[in-house]
Order: sequence, then structure tokens, then C-alpha cells
Amino acid sequence: MALLFSKVALLANDCMSTVEFLVCGIPREADDLAGYTGYEDFVEEHSDSECFDVTA
Repeated sequence: MALLFSKVALLANDCMSTVEFLVCGIPREADDLAGYTGYEDFVEEHSDSECFDVTA
């Protein structure tokens, strides 16, 4: 049995704020990241940003 994890990197509009964390599987949309503390904290801290760059 194999488990698949993806490293997700988020970059805010200011191009200075980044966060990286592991998720189970391959995220394909924002709903796939819901429930991950790293994602939710980042979005909350940068709520004024209209978009984020996401690398998985």
C-alpha cells in the first residue's frame, strides 16, 4: 500500500509571504485544501489578497 502526499506552496500577492505544507493526495481546487491549518491560517492572514499562487 502506498500513500501519496503533495507539497503545497502558497504565495500571496505581495510576493513576500509564503507557506508550505504537506497534504494527502493531489489537490485540484481550493476545496481540497480546506481543513488544513496552514492553508486556512494563510488565507485568513491575507484576506485582502484577491488571488494566491499555488504550487503543488
